[in-house]
Amino acid sequence: MKISHLFFPDKCPFCGKMLAHQKGMCEECKHSGILRKNALQEDISFLPSLLNLYCPLQYFGSVKDCMVRYKFQGENWLATPLAEILHDTIIQQDGYQYCNLITSVPVSDKRYTVRGYNQSALIARKLSDLSGIPYQETMVRMRQKGDAQTGKMNRMERYQSKRFALIEDVQIRGGVLLIDDILTTGSTLNECTTLLLNAGADFVKAGILASGRRDLGGVCA
Repeated sequence: MKISHLFFPDKCPFCGKMLAHQKGMCEECKHSGILRKNALQEDISFLPSLLNLYCPLQYFGSVKDCMVRYKFQGENWLATPLAEILHDTIIQQDGYQYCNLITSVPVSDKRYTVRGYNQSALIARKLSDLSGIPYQETMVRMRQKGDAQTGKMNRMERYQSKRFALIEDVQIRGGVLLIDDILTTGSTLNECTTLLLNAGADFVKAGILASGRRDLGGVCA
């Protein structure tokens, strides 16, 4: 046991229960219905350029509460157990295979200044540590009116918007694992995936913590 765990023991991100040996979440939460069944047997036709999608959690109840705390209330310690949950899903489906790079969806400068961190980048960096695959920032978010996606644009406007750009002189080769926190319309993944493919990626897979979409295969009732 690490000395730090004596003073800062691992906790379940959803219920707060102390974790003795397990990683990510406690057994009670694991069997509470927040994990998505058959998480990789999805219909991702709405993500035409994406090779695979890895999404372990349903975005409701305690998961939704956890994500709010992580993104908006400064509880960035949650990056560790959330990354472990996503890592387990990716490992179970050999999702790291042939990936040369892990990257993340960027946030705006305004969001970064307010939060002090990019929630997706924290997860991606921890997945890099767990997998041994290097992490690299590859994209920036463009400044534009109505920067916050939620409540600012309708579904069609989100798909048509150009919100991201490649970092100048970025070099991308081989397979890429793209990390984001929540999947809603799919517009973010579509735009970022297209950028990465145009920059030289052989393929793009995506690791997403949670989704509330009911059209994905394997969503629990």
